[in-house]
Amino acid sequence: MNLNYLADELRKKDILKNKILSAMLYPIIIILATFLITVLLIVYIFPKILPIFASLHAKLPLSTRIVIFVSDIFRNYGLYILLIALFLFSSCFLLIKYVGKIKFFYHGMLIRIPFIRGVVRNYNLSNFTRTLGLLLKSEISIGESLLIASDTIDNVQYKQAISVIADEVQKGKNLSECMTAYPVLFPDMVCHLIAVGEKSGSLSNSLMYLSEFYENEFDDITKNLSSAIEPVLMILMGILVGFIAISVITPIYEITNNLKR
Repeated sequence: MNLNYLADELRKKDILKNKILSAMLYPIIIILATFLITVLLIVYIFPKILPIFASLHAKLPLSTRIVIFVSDIFRNYGLYILLIALFLFSSCFLLIKYVGKIKFFYHGMLIRIPFIRGVVRNYNLSNFTRTLGLLLKSEISIGESLLIASDTIDNVQYKQAISVIADEVQKGKNLSECMTAYPVLFPDMVCHLIAVGEKSGSLSNSLMYLSEFYENEFDDITKNLSSAIEPVLMILMGILVGFIAISVITPIYEITNNLKR
């Protein structure tokens, strides 16, 4: 029975991870599509029109000159820019993964950034309360359960805070009291419900209720994530492509008017 329950809880944890990936997939596709379209226009399409402007010695508008400047940079140094970008991305990824202080700072920043913090906090709280509640239902001591739960958390800020809380609890302090020292990580509702569970002797039930609550909150955020980001990305994409289109059309229009005169 316990094994079936454990398998079900582990399946829920995997579902949460997949929901994050699904929510971020669409914005990533839009960003890549915008980047590829921009590069195509600047590097391949726009340079074919430049000889016309140069042959007529027309005074080009500022937007056209900006696009020409960017086009020259990409055509002459595009490979170097790509290599530098890959190097910087790889360096940041490796530093965050293997350098403890940088990873700690990065995870703390994620918890404090508006909009992102809701996803990160709900995900970690759902996993933490579910794991801790499951361990307590299995009659493992609360101190040991907290240490095990901290090992299952990906966020270093939560991992460190839970480890400190585990030490305090083993010294005789209440779990809810220890959590109040970390208001950014553990909201008031978590502390209050855990305090009620401690007083009533049903801490595991309170934790399982919290896990379901934050899982539902996480579901709502991930469902609305793409809907909230999509209009912003589409507007940015339209502005970028529209700027390039205006930069091409405006000088052609001016040249045509001059030829008619």
